[in-house]
Amino acid sequence: MKRTTNEQGYALLLVLFLIFFILLASAVFIKGSISNAKQEKKVDMNHLSVVAAEMGVDYFTAAYTNQYYAILHKHLETYRSQFQSEKIKLEKDYKNKPEELNRQIELLRRKLRGELTKKIEQSLKDTVIAIPQKDIHFMKKTSDLDVIKSSDEGITIQGIVRGEYESGKEAPLNYLLTFRIPADWTGASTSETIPTGLRSCPKGDEIEGKKCVINSNGTHQRKELEIEESQVYVTSNLMITEDFDIEENSKVVINGFLKVHGKKNDEDEGEFDIEDSETYVSQDVDVKGELEMENAYLYVGKDLMVSDDLELEDDSKICVEKNVKISGDIDIEKGSIIYYKGNLVQPKSHNRIIKLSESEFNSQCKVISNTPEQTTWDPPNVSVNY
Repeated sequence: MKRTTNEQGYALLLVLFLIFFILLASAVFIKGSISNAKQEKKVDMNHLSVVAAEMGVDYFTAAYTNQYYAILHKHLETYRSQFQSEKIKLEKDYKNKPEELNRQIELLRRKLRGELTKKIEQSLKDTVIAIPQKDIHFMKKTSDLDVIKSSDEGITIQGIVRGEYESGKEAPLNYLLTFRIPADWTGASTSETIPTGLRSCPKGDEIEGKKCVINSNGTHQRKELEIEESQVYVTSNLMITEDFDIEENSKVVINGFLKVHGKKNDEDEGEFDIEDSETYVSQDVDVKGELEMENAYLYVGKDLMVSDDLELEDDSKICVEKNVKISGDIDIEKGSIIYYKGNLVQPKSHNRIIKLSESEFNSQCKVISNTPEQTTWDPPNVSVNY
């Protein structure tokens, strides 16, 4: 005989247990999801606090940079003028001692650079950087005052910006700005450029009392040329087939090479004379004859080549960007000098022909260039610690 049991209540208990288990698992899952969502939101808020602090660093970098250059431009020309006036005194005191003159000029440049740096430092300390009151999420507390100091490297500004976005954790960032004043801050190598809107120079062999331009697409050639009390600008190469004289407080700027080659098939080669005047040539100067200067200045953008004698008197100066070759006799009086940066091809040595470094050359020589400002001002260096 088969025995039966009553199993109807077990099915109900099993269903209730499954419902309870599913509800419990769902609750755990939902709680985990909510927790993850809150955690992600918190992470996002913290990240946005860091972003806000980075925005603050950018804000203060731009603000200090604007202040720095405003203060720099306010005082730079004063110190440059002081440098030039004191440099003239040094040139008189050491006119017969070129090496000591270079040393004294470099010391003067460093001294005034330090004074300029201190001036900018003090002005920056007196500057209050305002913070916009709307739509920002960064701040600076009273204890977060910026530290501003100067050194041989320039001016450094160190501070803390604290970012805080809604419920995010406060994010402090340490920033360091460094402004460097270049070694050639004096801009001593000012440039001579060719101005626009000038009238054409008269043709012929004489230019007197004029400010004019000689325009040419190639090489402009004249038989001989005498320039007196004039400012003459040549837009290309210039060739003189006989003699070239520049006198009486004239200034000549040649945007190309200069050749004074004398007459063909004639023993009388061309002469190049400069007296009480300035001449700037952007490329080679090639004189197939004598070069004579009296109280004059000559800048040569490339090589200087003189096939005959050279004579410098009354504090005359020649500045050569590259090489010097003088084939004839050399007579350079005390107070006169030749500076160069390349090689002294001929003669092999001379106590009045001196090689200079780039910075020394820039401090001693006035040049011709398409860019009037020779000094390069680097942007500030920004360093951030998270």
